[in-house]
Amino acid sequence: MFKNKKHAKIIAITVVGIFILGIVGIALTQSVGTYASPSSKIGKVNYDRIRAEHPGMNNVINRMETEIDRAQRDFDERARNMNDQQKQAYFEQVSERLALLERDLIVPLMDSIDNAIRSEAERRGLEVVFDSRTVYFGGIDITEDVIRRLR
Repeated sequence: MFKNKKHAKIIAITVVGIFILGIVGIALTQSVGTYASPSSKIGKVNYDRIRAEHPGMNNVINRMETEIDRAQRDFDERARNMNDQQKQAYFEQVSERLALLERDLIVPLMDSIDNAIRSEAERRGLEVVFDSRTVYFGGIDITEDVIRRLR
């Protein structure tokens, strides 16, 4: 490739040097500002608990159970006169309908949770709020206050 070994050696050393400088540069830029300042406020919530204790969650669960039972009875009745291909197509149609219903029921509930978390974070002057599963230590737990806001 290179006829002159001296040129090849110089190019290789230059490439390695640039590579090392790039790695050092990336390391320096990644480490700058990764620690929270002493004045920053970080909150945490137990999102699973908030969702489970949301006043509307039981309604969502009950509605979905009712719709699934209804869909199962309807499918069983209609499937008697269908071949396997028709059953599969109808099953997919019913599954899609149930998924859309679940989304329509869950989205407003999740929006209200997000709004309650945001409101509580603003009230407390928190800059960021994480799910408690990602916070090993520290952080101000606002779970109880969010649950109270939702009631």
